[in-house]
Amino acid sequence: MIISISNQKGGVGKTTTALNVAACLAQRGKQVLLIDLDPQGNLSRAWGLEETAANVYSVVLGDVSITEAIIPLSSQLLPPPKGVLSIIPGSSSFSRYEKVRAGEINAQFDLKNALKPIEKDYDYIILDCPPALGLITINALTCSEYVLVPLEAQLFAMEGLEGICNTIKQIQEFSNTRLALGGIFFVRHDKRKVLNRAVREFIEQHYAGFLLETAIRENVALREAPHESTDIFSYAPSSNGAEDYRKLTQEIISRLCKSVNK
Repeated sequence: MIISISNQKGGVGKTTTALNVAACLAQRGKQVLLIDLDPQGNLSRAWGLEETAANVYSVVLGDVSITEAIIPLSSQLLPPPKGVLSIIPGSSSFSRYEKVRAGEINAQFDLKNALKPIEKDYDYIILDCPPALGLITINALTCSEYVLVPLEAQLFAMEGLEGICNTIKQIQEFSNTRLALGGIFFVRHDKRKVLNRAVREFIEQHYAGFLLETAIRENVALREAPHESTDIFSYAPSSNGAEDYRKLTQEIISRLCKSVNK
């Protein structure tokens, strides 16, 4: 199953979610591959990785094989996972991708074609998308089955959500009929705040059936864990952040598997 984590607004927890959901899935015995599609490379740096020649950009362009670019991460998880966690690191050069491939026929299928040799080796492939709805994100959605959208309870979050939902509809029509919105969830959420409650009510009303029950609370440990090059479960397993991401991962599994079995 290929899942994109996307929102055109930056700073809404895409990378934190990709990192911790992937780690939780690996702890549950799943074979998981993370792919850092953001030219900022935050997901790669969160695992302590320096930029290398074998990265997602070189894979997509066909300069290196995809197996060369896969880096194991399981040894950084505590306790050691029952499953496997690996990553294809990002590249700052990926910011040039749009210019290099713009106007090329079927450029939106570059990532999908690159993943074909290894797609069946993993239970989950999780794509950390950049905060823009350009060709990189279009590639991600073209090869994905589901999109998960994290957002904060604020005005501009609505605009980002509307943008990604419109893009999903376009991708469904032109390049990937199986793509679906897998769920929307809040990060840095405080249900005691009036604004947070109001935004949640708005999402429940206008995106009925897509808002996940689990919300990720504000938690210092979630910000600290990447500085130790690890996930929240290894860094602070009893924290609110770890508890919330365990619940979110379980809800995602239950929801998406239910959709597949319909």
